[in-house]
Amino acid sequence: MGNGRTIHRAVIATLLLVGEAPLLAGPPESPNIVVKGETDKLDKPVCRTEQVTGSLFPRRVCSTPREDRQRQAQERAALDQTQEILQADHLRVQQAVAAQQGMAAGKGR
Repeated sequence: MGNGRTIHRAVIATLLLVGEAPLLAGPPESPNIVVKGETDKLDKPVCRTEQVTGSLFPRRVCSTPREDRQRQAQERAALDQTQEILQADHLRVQQAVAAQQGMAAGKGR
């Protein structure tokens, strides 16, 4: 009879140790732990009212600061690209005008 109790105790001890193994390992390593109800300030939506061109009614727009920064960066890149294109076009027009003036000056002689 003593042998059966020993096996029972060994099984129970094993189950207890296996069940506590995750506790002995410590907390899981996760740098992005967010407590329920808390969010990063960059991910919290902010709402504002914007006037729409051509409309009498303003529009309510909600976005996170992170989205605003991304949108501003995209708009800045598009503006820079447009300015580069316009500068290149302006240079071509100036060269064409100069070439025409040179040709007109050559004919007038």
